[in-house]
Amino acid sequence: LQREQFLPFISIIKKNSIQKELIIDEDYRTLTPNKTQRAFYPINEKTTFKINQFFRELTKDKHLKKIKLNIKGREFIIPHFYDGVVKFDFVDLCDKNIGAEDYIKLTEFCKFLVIRNIPNFNEVNSNQQQRFITLVDILYEKKISLMISLETNLENISSSKKLAEPFKRTISRLYELTSPKDDFFT
Repeated sequence: LQREQFLPFISIIKKNSIQKELIIDEDYRTLTPNKTQRAFYPINEKTTFKINQFFRELTKDKHLKKIKLNIKGREFIIPHFYDGVVKFDFVDLCDKNIGAEDYIKLTEFCKFLVIRNIPNFNEVNSNQQQRFITLVDILYEKKISLMISLETNLENISSSKKLAEPFKRTISRLYELTSPKDDFFT
């Protein structure tokens, strides 16, 4: 962005606009429960079975490939790649020293992402939570459909105190990305 060209526009907006705070207590994406929602909880044998079953349906007649990406000298491996459908465990995406550039590169290869075993967040795993927030923001911008398994449902997933506010946006985006009605994969 060319800041010096944009600054006069900001003053015009401020002069000719009325600023109002929009306060909405409920997120419209959570109002209608969806029986085919792709967020599974709690993490147990039953939900693992459902995710694996759904993943097998998505990848039917597709061939498994292991993709190695080189991003600024780092090797990023996609171990479960099936023609645009990708599966990861949370620790492989958010508990390693990877970040936005890696996630952006990942979205160049996938149309549908499965993330298993998303934990509740707290002060101890806030670094992983920050990476997760970054990942979800990128998936949302790139319109990558998502299926997840979590320790608890999206309404009750906990957050570290310092990331509580940005995590609200992440939860809202997770509702949308896991909703088949907004499926970008089709």
